[in-house]
Amino acid sequence: MDATGCGYATVTVTATAGEASGDALVTVAIDLDRVALVALYNATEGSNWANSDNWLTDAPLGDWYGVRTDPSGRVVSLSLAGQWERERGTWKLIPHGLTGPIPVELANLGELQNLNLSGNELDGRIPTEFGSLVDLEQLDLARNNLTGPIPVEFANLVELRRLDLSVNAMTGPIPSELANLVQLHGLSLDHNELDGPIPAAFGKLVNLRRLVMSWNDLTGSIPAELSNLVQMQTLDLSDNELEGPIPTELGSLVDLQWLYLSDNNLAGPIPSELANLAQLVGLILDNNALTGPVPPELGINDCNLLCSNVLYC
Repeated sequence: MDATGCGYATVTVTATAGEASGDALVTVAIDLDRVALVALYNATEGSNWANSDNWLTDAPLGDWYGVRTDPSGRVVSLSLAGQWERERGTWKLIPHGLTGPIPVELANLGELQNLNLSGNELDGRIPTEFGSLVDLEQLDLARNNLTGPIPVEFANLVELRRLDLSVNAMTGPIPSELANLVQLHGLSLDHNELDGPIPAAFGKLVNLRRLVMSWNDLTGSIPAELSNLVQMQTLDLSDNELEGPIPTELGSLVDLQWLYLSDNNLAGPIPSELANLAQLVGLILDNNALTGPVPPELGINDCNLLCSNVLYC
């Protein structure tokens, strides 16, 4: 494939004149970016999308709704996300209308930096071939009906800054190989059916500011290695089956603002080291098996505001 996004195919052409005929091999260019987008339209019922302006026309791809291209015409951004609308005082998600599986052909968008298909009704597995999209910086597939495991091949996406797979029906363990994504600022895996332990290797994700893995079936203890994530602002591990003590090492997350550990099987005392979290504005520990007093260093006078455990003030 060349810099214009064209692949090449060799086809046999047969020419006939009267009783004479002959074959010739001809190499033709194929716009793989255009082919990939057409495959997406056909696989996800594009005729029912909320907006499909210019799709399947001869217009430049940059004129197709939700598509942005670079100066050479390569697709660098594809955003067909659902939209939030305020209705009678509440926010409601309006899907963009994509249904069905994600076509593997999207992996041919070799210059893609942003892919946002969130807020739709996509189902099936995430293609493992997405691991070839090595220029991706943003990948948002949240709020769909995706199933199956998180592809281990995502470990190849070393430029990724944000990965959001939340609110799907994904299963299996969280691949420890995601620790390769050292540029990540945000990782959201909440509201799935993921199981197994939190990878201790996630302590390598030193640029993380937001890590949300709530509402899964995660087991085991909270890795002390998460204390290496010194830029962390939000850590949400609530509504899982985590057990063991709260690591005292979490007290080193000096930029942490929100810590959610509720609805697990955590036991033992609340570490007094959490008092080092000077930026903390939200600490939720309820529905665990924590014991002992609320450390006075936390400056909390009413423990019922904090937790419903076997605790005393």
